[in-house]
This record gives sequence, C-alpha cells and structure tokens, in this order.
Amino acid sequence: MLMSADNMEHRLISKGLAVAVIILFIGVGVQPAFAIDIPEKEEIEPKDYLFETIIELANNPEFKELFDEYGNNIYNLNYNYKGVFLQILFNNPKLLFSKLFTKPKITNEYLNSVFNEGQKIVDIIGEDKALEMIKSVKLTNPDIFNDLHNIVSNNKELSNRISTLEELNEESFEEIPIICGIIAFLMIRFEIRAMFFYQLYQMFIDNPELSSILIDFAYFYEYLFLICCLPFVLLGCYTPYLPIFNFQYN
Repeated sequence: MLMSADNMEHRLISKGLAVAVIILFIGVGVQPAFAIDIPEKEEIEPKDYLFETIIELANNPEFKELFDEYGNNIYNLNYNYKGVFLQILFNNPKLLFSKLFTKPKITNEYLNSVFNEGQKIVDIIGEDKALEMIKSVKLTNPDIFNDLHNIVSNNKELSNRISTLEELNEESFEEIPIICGIIAFLMIRFEIRAMFFYQLYQMFIDNPELSSILIDFAYFYEYLFLICCLPFVLLGCYTPYLPIFNFQYN
C-alpha cells in the first residue's frame, strides 16, 4: 500500500530525489538520447533489459577511462553510516559480509542479487534513512555527467538502449515507473557497499597493503553507483511523486 498524502515525507521519494538532483546534478545539462531501431516493449522484460544496459555501460572502456581520469574527485557523502551498518549487522549481517572480498563479475544474475539486497536494506533501515542517504550525496565535479552523456549520445547502441528504457519506464507498479524503481534499489546497495569499504579503509589506513585493497573495492562500487546514476538522470527518475521505496518488483 502507498502511504497517505497527509504524510508526504514518508510517502514520496520525490523530496529526497528532488534534493538529490539539486545537490548531485545541478548544472548538468543532460537530455535523453533518442534513436531508432527500438525493440517492441512487449518483447522485453524490463529488469533484464535494464541489467543488460548497465552491463554495457559498466564495461564501456570510455566510461572506465573517464572514471579513472576523475579519480575520487567526483562526489562525497556527508552521512554517518555507522548507524546504518549496525542496523544491517544486527538484522542481516550477510548484507555486509557476504563475499566481501570477492570482486563480482557484472552479470544479470549479480545485478538481480544487488536489487534484492537493496530491497532488504531499505526494509531494515526504513524509508527515512534511505532518503537521508540519497540526500547526503554531493557532487564535487558535475562535468563527469556531461562527459558520460556525450559518450552515450555518440554511441548508437547505448543511445538506442536509453530510448528503449524510456519506453519501458512508461510502465509502472503502483504508480511507480518500473525502471526507476529498480535503479533506486541498485543505487542504495552500491552506496552501502562502497561506504562500508571506505570505512574499513579509514580504519586500516596505516596498513598500506590492506588499505590499498580496501580503497580499490570502494572505488569499484562507487563506479557502479555512478553507472546507475546515469540512466537514473536520463530517464527523469527524480521527477516528483515517485514513492520509490514502496516499490516491489520480482
């Protein structure tokens, strides 16, 4: 059930997304890319198609090169994650420690597990904290999203995929655009994982070998978080009246 209009802060993700967009993407002039040869919607399973698109984006060498170029000068998060980690630890420690030091291959199966874990995290920490986490993201270098968008615009296959996702996003579950709902949970999961490794890195910063491994994992999940941010912006998922965290999709 969606929450009542009298409790807008709890009912809608729009407030959090609006603030997130103002903080994250202000000055980023991105527009959806339109292309031809779009598959028929009835032939496509939305979640699988989104995952395939994220895999294409994540494996794109131009994206990887761009991320390496910007390094850690992309965004920062001013949020106390310790309370979130403790909640997860007491309720479902596997969400923090399962396959901790195994860098996964980006596959449909892996992204589906990330999506399911994102739902579990929101169930544990609650919608309010999830909104706070989103609002804590502050972009330090907005030029990266212009650069990412230019890569998509100049790549016919990626441009076609974004156009198809726009078509698929017209479908909804309880008034929530399907694609936006899936991306939101992916972003929450990647943010938690990246920040967990970053906290460990700070704890072991005096150990050069271990700290190097930890920061490498943190950057890996930051990269996946940013990859998800791109379709999130291009598809207009920050639009008002979007109660993302009431979204369930199997």
